[in-house]
Amino acid sequence: MRRLVSLNTTPIFIAADNSGAVVEPSKAIEVTAKWFFDPADKTAFVVDYKIEAHGAARVGRVVWRLQGKSLVLSRGRVPPEVSEASGGG
Repeated sequence: MRRLVSLNTTPIFIAADNSGAVVEPSKAIEVTAKWFFDPADKTAFVVDYKIEAHGAARVGRVVWRLQGKSLVLSRGRVPPEVSEASGGG
């Protein structure tokens, strides 16, 4: 049987950018994120994003809920820049 294991309470950081593939710096996109399970609600998987693109920066939060064996989007939306920064957009 597969299941999630407790990592600890330290957030895990991830990052992606397309700056190596972009000739024009104004088109560079950088996304950093941290994810963690909400300590008050162990079914809430939280991802906090920071997006820097086109000369501006913004933050966003997405909350997924553990339902059975799946994570289901509960709140927010994954920023489209995530796909662009990782080369999928």
